[in-house]
Amino acid sequence: FSFVFRVQIVFVTLGAYLLFPSERGTLRSPRFWIGIVLVVAGSAGLILFKGASAEGSAPLMGIVISIAAGIMFAGYGLAVRYYVSRYAPVLAFGVICNYTALMALAVMLALGTRAGARVLEFSLLQLGMLVLSAFIGIAISHVSYYASIRRLGVSLSLGIIQLQPVFTALGSWLLFDERLRPEQWACGVVGLAGAIVMLSAGKAQAQRAAVAEDA
Repeated sequence: FSFVFRVQIVFVTLGAYLLFPSERGTLRSPRFWIGIVLVVAGSAGLILFKGASAEGSAPLMGIVISIAAGIMFAGYGLAVRYYVSRYAPVLAFGVICNYTALMALAVMLALGTRAGARVLEFSLLQLGMLVLSAFIGIAISHVSYYASIRRLGVSLSLGIIQLQPVFTALGSWLLFDERLRPEQWACGVVGLAGAIVMLSAGKAQAQRAAVAEDA
């Protein structure tokens, strides 16, 4: 899922083309289209080779959900940039978290235990683990991400984040004994390379635009 989720970068770029005219030059770059091909090919290879793994074939619903999640996360990123980019990143993220928590709570209570309402039956230890995961997975990681953007820039930060599926795969191997086959690792690396190629195309376009503006 973590590798296939990287397909979001395709939808982020296409959405940026529609919403932000300054980024439309990126789609004219051959490097960008090479990156798209690599991302799609790598994701497709991961799904196809899943069928030969010890856990059986990849369920169609899981594939659909992972791609849909990538599309929606791309929409989230585009909406944040379009509506709240003029505010301080940490403040904007705090407000977004509150809206998200209220909506998630409403959905949980409406749909019951299958949508998370079982949390009301958790022990103190389980609640503590839940709170800890929220701090690590949401608060600390996102604030660190915003801090890295401020220090390194968006392109370099996004490029480094493409390593996240690799760390996820290593962690899943150590914690859950989930093992990717060599073919799946190869496809994952191809997909990550495609994402980095796409980001480099966007960075090159931004540099050309800056030079033209200075001229």
